[in-house]
Amino acid sequence: MKTAILFLMFIIIPLSNNAQNSIKLASFNIQIFGVTKSAKPEIMDTIVSVISNYDIIAIQEVKDKTGVTVPRLLTALNASGNGKYKFFLSERTGKQSDDVFSQEQYLILYDSTKIVAYDSVTIDYSFINTHSSLKMISSVYNDKQDHFQREPSIAFFSTVDSSFKFTVLNIHTKPQEAFEEVDALLRIGNEMNSFYKYILTSNGFEPSGNQNFLKNIIMLGDYNADCSYLSESEIISLKEKYSLLYWLIPEDVKTNLATSLNCTYDRIVITKDMIGHITGNYGVDRSFSSSEVSDHYPIWYEFTY
Repeated sequence: MKTAILFLMFIIIPLSNNAQNSIKLASFNIQIFGVTKSAKPEIMDTIVSVISNYDIIAIQEVKDKTGVTVPRLLTALNASGNGKYKFFLSERTGKQSDDVFSQEQYLILYDSTKIVAYDSVTIDYSFINTHSSLKMISSVYNDKQDHFQREPSIAFFSTVDSSFKFTVLNIHTKPQEAFEEVDALLRIGNEMNSFYKYILTSNGFEPSGNQNFLKNIIMLGDYNADCSYLSESEIISLKEKYSLLYWLIPEDVKTNLATSLNCTYDRIVITKDMIGHITGNYGVDRSFSSSEVSDHYPIWYEFTY
């Protein structure tokens, strides 16, 4: 049975829900973030300054087999003594034999005074008087069909009061296969959200609260979704294909540093069930201009709850 497509063509301004709280979420490809870069104080100072602007930030291109880079960053972030920043670090990607040459890790840093991370979440549901549960683990996606060069990570978070629960999928696509990999990423989010709708409408469903991890899904990262890697027509086809999803970053936003290119490589895509949480406030962080920091600018969006 074909699903009817409802494609939102314009920026949606959510109605006010009188919420008093919000979080700023960012995505940042820190190009080849490893031992060499993390050993340079001036670069680390800039990275720390950028990260400190956000409540939660997803980072791509952590490349360090020694394991010193993330502890260095965390020490620098928490140097003031408050110790509020914590992290989720994925296992190494590139598990298939043809991908091992491009292994990276995904890092998500978050302000623990506002955000809680979960190693796993369990969703209880019922269907025709049969009770069951689904356990999901924060980990790299099990890419059995080898859709990705660097498998995306999936991690679960909530605000400290548990009023806003959400799932973050973090991705760094292979540029030459951007369409195929973005397609596969969006399929994951679409299927997770479809399961949410299934258990929501099933006979005997009893809300556990954790179903919101399937309702509120954020797919972000370096999509390589522009210029020579992903055409406008391909982006339109993806938006039409995945009717449960909504793209937040406009097509004319430059997220790369190169002066010769104007590309929206980095993206944030959410499930449409999250539209009530968006504020309309977003941006590209251009607080640095040195390519020694990265060849990407961070992108960010504010969510209310």
